[in-house]
Amino acid sequence: MTGDREKDVGEGIIYKDPDYLAFMQQLAKPAEYLPRVEIQLERREAEKAASIVAGTSKDVVVVTPLTDLVRSLRAAKFTSQRSMSSNSELSARSAGVSAIQSYFT
Repeated sequence: MTGDREKDVGEGIIYKDPDYLAFMQQLAKPAEYLPRVEIQLERREAEKAASIVAGTSKDVVVVTPLTDLVRSLRAAKFTSQRSMSSNSELSARSAGVSAIQSYFT
């Protein structure tokens, strides 16, 4: 009694779906690959050189309040670490000198 089953009403409708058809067309297209990295770099350098010559360089650095804050915090951290390390170096040197002086006296 396998022939008595009802036909599925959704059978074959995927072949009429516009999204599926667009997907299949996209798959049928040949793949487009980017050029090699060297070629991309040469193009960017050429564009940059042309913009510099034309005076329309796009290399404008945007400084925001957040970047200012981060830079100032890093500078403060660097200077505090540097002063701490120089203080410890001085105390280590003076300790070494006093040890040598006590040895000879």
